[in-house]
Amino acid sequence: MPLFTLGDVADGNVGAPIVAAQMRQDSAGRLVLGASLAPALGDLDDDGSQAVRLICRRAIELIPRIAEVPIAETRTCVRPVSFDGLPPHGPIDGIDGLVLACGHRSHGLTWGPGSGEAVARGVLEGEWEPALSLARLERKASAKPRFAPGR
Repeated sequence: MPLFTLGDVADGNVGAPIVAAQMRQDSAGRLVLGASLAPALGDLDDDGSQAVRLICRRAIELIPRIAEVPIAETRTCVRPVSFDGLPPHGPIDGIDGLVLACGHRSHGLTWGPGSGEAVARGVLEGEWEPALSLARLERKASAKPRFAPGR
């Protein structure tokens, strides 16, 4: 996610959340909906009610009959993401044996197996995917981000 400037926030130029149409059934048979992708602005973040409303609206657009399904619960949370939207994988310089595989945001269930494979290959063979290296974050911290919702 991009780093916004004070001017961006003051002018309201932070973009609307991107609402995905993720739907699945949980083990209790309930329909689970999600997710939204929006920049985190710390104390300026809302309570998630806008995201919940937009997710429900999108789900009903896709499957109108679910409009009458009762809501068992709602949850919102902020998930970590790097500047460029890709998860960082690899060893941490100076801390022997520590390897990161994080920052999957709402894609953890689908990206997790690939992340596990990439980390296992890195640990066993010493080959790390350059596109997911931690060093790329240092190089890209000052570069223009590729993922900028609402811009």
